[in-house]
Amino acid sequence: MSHLKQLKKTVSLLFLFILLSGCSKDSEYKINGISNLNLDTYNQLLKELGVDVQYYNTVQHFIETDNRKGGIIFTGSSTITIWKSIENDFAPLFARNRGIGGSNLAQILIHGEQLIYFNEPETVVLYIGDNDAYYYDSETFCTYMQAFTDNFKYRQPNTKLILLSVKPSPSRSESFNYYKTINKFIKEKADNKQIFFVDIWSDMYEKNAEQYFQSDMLHLNRKGYELLIKKLKPLL
Repeated sequence: MSHLKQLKKTVSLLFLFILLSGCSKDSEYKINGISNLNLDTYNQLLKELGVDVQYYNTVQHFIETDNRKGGIIFTGSSTITIWKSIENDFAPLFARNRGIGGSNLAQILIHGEQLIYFNEPETVVLYIGDNDAYYYDSETFCTYMQAFTDNFKYRQPNTKLILLSVKPSPSRSESFNYYKTINKFIKEKADNKQIFFVDIWSDMYEKNAEQYFQSDMLHLNRKGYELLIKKLKPLL
């Protein structure tokens, strides 16, 4: 069995376990608020999914140091993580950065309770997809996004969700077809009532994308973030 098939099988078993298990004896770590896993089982899943314990420690740190309710949570991969000026860029709104570099959508699903639901935000801004091409195919990503949006609407029916498109990083041009596929699916999740889609791909791709990126052609420079701010402020 290929690595990809094994990963898909593992994650499928995870969701089956979540749906059937109810609540385990360990109530400290919730999985999407649907079920709980004890830490031994969780650590085994981390190992099988190729996710290290640092992610677990990071999300635990978030809730241990910030129990404030409401506001705006920005979460996702390094595009969010390195956006250090989020609080100032959207002041006087109460915004906080919950990004974790290198993350993928499977991790967002697993850690949804700690990243999002614990703080009962009024708005969530999610940027994810850059790294997913290196973990699973686009069909699997779409399955995860469907699960995420369905669960979000169930858990936070009065919270706004803003989904950012994947950006066209020049250094990852080999994954552009993947990104175009998942961007289309992400856009379809928007109902413009609770869930909104912000397309940054088109703005960058059609206007000399390199100008929005740092020298690594992967991470955004200030001009790139100014574009995001311009696109997001009307929704926030």
